[in-house]
Amino acid sequence: MDNTNFYTLNKWMESISDVTIVGAGLNGLTLSLALERVGLKVTIIGNTDLKKNINNTSYDGRAYALAKASQNLFEALGLWSALSSYSQPIFDVRVTDGDKKNGPSNFHMHFNHKELGDDPLGYTVEDRYLKKTLINRVYKSKNITVLSKTVVNVQTKNDMSYIFCETGNIIKSKVLMACDGKNSKIARDVGVSLTFKNYKQQALVTSVKHERNHKGIAYQFFMPTGPLAILPLRKNRSSIVWVLPTKNGLCNSKLNKNDFKQKLQPVFGSFLGEIELIGKRFSYPLSSIIADSFIKKRVVLIGDSAHSVHPIAGQGFNQGLRDIATIAEVITLAKRRGEDIGSSNVLERYENWRRFDSATLSKSTDLFNSLFSNDNSYLRLGRGLGMSAINNTPFLRKFFMREAAGLNGDQPRLLLGQQL
Repeated sequence: MDNTNFYTLNKWMESISDVTIVGAGLNGLTLSLALERVGLKVTIIGNTDLKKNINNTSYDGRAYALAKASQNLFEALGLWSALSSYSQPIFDVRVTDGDKKNGPSNFHMHFNHKELGDDPLGYTVEDRYLKKTLINRVYKSKNITVLSKTVVNVQTKNDMSYIFCETGNIIKSKVLMACDGKNSKIARDVGVSLTFKNYKQQALVTSVKHERNHKGIAYQFFMPTGPLAILPLRKNRSSIVWVLPTKNGLCNSKLNKNDFKQKLQPVFGSFLGEIELIGKRFSYPLSSIIADSFIKKRVVLIGDSAHSVHPIAGQGFNQGLRDIATIAEVITLAKRRGEDIGSSNVLERYENWRRFDSATLSKSTDLFNSLFSNDNSYLRLGRGLGMSAINNTPFLRKFFMREAAGLNGDQPRLLLGQQL
């Protein structure tokens, strides 16, 4: 397509924003709300009709573990009051190694929130409530325009980025932010290279109801075939993420409810009593992606578009929110100084702030997955001794607790609960 001619012929269909966000998922919606609060005009482009999801609160079993820092961000954006009544505080985290034959290992880690203060380490929020809250707030904003369009091409010229839609619409903005996920079209179109790793694993996501009270404790069981994460939900329910080798995961995902429960129960254990499967089951192939650059001319990659990690540490969505807090602060400060918010000098500040943290997490999750997703007796002993050492060393234990809560490192203001 000759985009120059296309642009000339369809000038009447042109619209201008300060920022265009491609991707109307959780990251794109949250980013738009962070930017509009500082007076920026934002256009969100997604390929689904968001209004259809506003009143869709049917239970599907999906949930997110928000680190304390992420909860601070939603508080600062004025969203937590709408989410708090649906959230489940995570007070403690218990991590153990084990297998079906011998059960849990004697080596473990126990993170108790009281060691850091009165606040929980994080919160679990169901997808249905988080999505509804974000969509409702977006449609109430006068500074945000939502377009249900399919992007066909991207160009950057001089001091503007251009989005060309299949309908003929052209959206111009000072900066384009890609929130369109792992296989980001925007990243490809602007020539960003991606480093990809296939873990040859499948994540099974669902929820269970159980007899006993979880008491706000999250669990991570490391099994030879892969980890099982149990995240507490309200009303004696828990969301689970069960990682298995691809073949096993695909087979289990196709089982009926009763057969799936028979597979899950021995891994889950009986510490919460009898379990009952509730909600839908989702199955995802696991891979990691990290972009060789998080920025291009007038383009910024956010969340999974820039980096996608193994769920073993439960930090995927939290890392996206850290991106959002960082770029929102960088853009806001540039705007107040009278700088061009899409200039290379401005966007490089985001890249420099986020690059090391993202690369370190990617490598760490790779290492953890390699160490824990196997049954090598020497590695089992080594990781058991490592967990025991952390658990019995107060300063190490507190460091890892702060890491889990998202409180380490150079924090953007939103993650501290502060206004921009």
